[in-house]
Amino acid sequence: MPRPANQMRELARLGAEIRLRELKQEVAALLEHFPDLKKPAIGALVRETPSSARPSRTASGAPVRRRKLSAEARERIRQAQFKRWAAVRARKKR
Repeated sequence: MPRPANQMRELARLGAEIRLRELKQEVAALLEHFPDLKKPAIGALVRETPSSARPSRTASGAPVRRRKLSAEARERIRQAQFKRWAAVRARKKR
């Protein structure tokens, strides 16, 4: 017999609480065995970026400068994209 949604939700919450307690115990055991883990690592707060992301600084430490598009170049890109979407809409109509 299926259980009501509220009862299932309550059971899920209880299971999550139990798992959270288990994880906290595991963390406490790890910190007991490795006390140096209590200290934040250098750069621990720095979020890793995907390898495809462009670096913000060069190897020499100088900031990487982005190229600026001229208004004419932006307009050409806009027109090309407009043309692509028009072709997609035309194919959808068929």
